[in-house]
This record gives sequence, C-alpha cells and structure tokens, in this order.
Amino acid sequence: MSERKIDLSKVTDFEIAQLIAERDIAHFRMERLDELLSGIGQAKGFEDAAPGKNSVDLPGVDLSNLPWKSYATKEAAKPTEAAWIFKDTHGTESLLAILKTKDKAKIGSFEYSLSGQEKQFISRKLIKEKT
Repeated sequence: MSERKIDLSKVTDFEIAQLIAERDIAHFRMERLDELLSGIGQAKGFEDAAPGKNSVDLPGVDLSNLPWKSYATKEAAKPTEAAWIFKDTHGTESLLAILKTKDKAKIGSFEYSLSGQEKQFISRKLIKEKT
C-alpha cells in the first residue's frame, strides 16, 4: 500500500469514507490471518502460532521514560511496577494508536491496555514468565 499525500483542508466526505473502508478491510484481514495462524499452531501443538497477535514492536519509542504512576502510591512508579498514565500524555501516541485496534498489546516486558470508565488511562502490567 502506498502512502498518500492528503491536503487535510480539502478532504471530502467520500475520501473519508474510502479511508475508513481501507482501514476496516485491513483490520479484518489481520484478524483472519491471526485466526488462521492460531488454528494452524493449535493443530501442530503450539500455544500460539501468531506471535504478532498481541505482541507489538514500537521501534524508537521508549515507554519506560513516560511519567507512569503507581496504583498504590500515586507517585512515580518503579521500573517494573504495574502503573497507569493518562492516554493523552505526550509520547503515548503510537501506543494509543495500537490500543485503539487491540484490547491489549504486549511490548517488551509489559502488557498495555486502555482502562477507566471512559478509557482515559493506559495501564501497564508486568508480564509474568511461564515456568
């Protein structure tokens, strides 16, 4: 898919509808591929053959430097502590874009999700290693 240059001041309703349709089709295809890979993996005895299902790579984005807050103290969270942040905090844009299409995203040692009654927070929790 090629990138399109769009003059935002001249976008028509039809062009908006086209972009929405393209996004929805891409999302639908991704879900079908995840289901297919997962089914193949289960048939072959793997837990999850679609490693990209919830695992995400954000090159150049360092989520650890964001001002995460501890649930317990409401102060700055420790590096491996479960924590939260307002979703509109500067630096969360890439993560927020992913969380708008997935319920959860595994990035590095953490699992991230939107939380709060109005989904106004991003939550993180440390992924526990399976033993």
